[in-house]
Amino acid sequence: MNLTQIEAFCSIADTGSVSEAARQLECNRTKLSMAIKALEKELDIELFVRSGNNVTLSEAGKAIYKDCQSLLITTSRIRQTCAQVRGEFNAEIWIARDDSLPDDMWQELAHRINDKFPATSFNIVLASSGDYPTLS
Repeated sequence: MNLTQIEAFCSIADTGSVSEAARQLECNRTKLSMAIKALEKELDIELFVRSGNNVTLSEAGKAIYKDCQSLLITTSRIRQTCAQVRGEFNAEIWIARDDSLPDDMWQELAHRINDKFPATSFNIVLASSGDYPTLS
């Protein structure tokens, strides 16, 4: 089992498509399919239910998905920590928002941004439209 296989597994699970996962990971479908087949062979269990071009998580896939996600997040944090120790540039972005969109949406967005850009610090603050000019 390796991180490439875990990343392929999570990406396919998230998108429900080998083609879309390959596009997002900027690799070809064959590479992803081979990674999943190797992971399934090593674990001796099918992780996806395949139906034509659609894939959904099998019961085993559902059972390990969160652990695989956690592994990728931990790996990202380790890389980020090492980059910080090496003194590499870290970005910080502030986002001012109003209350026109629900808090749940902002929380989900913050988690997605953090997962996608772990070396960047994102701060989302609640502000009224009158505050925006003073925040820049």
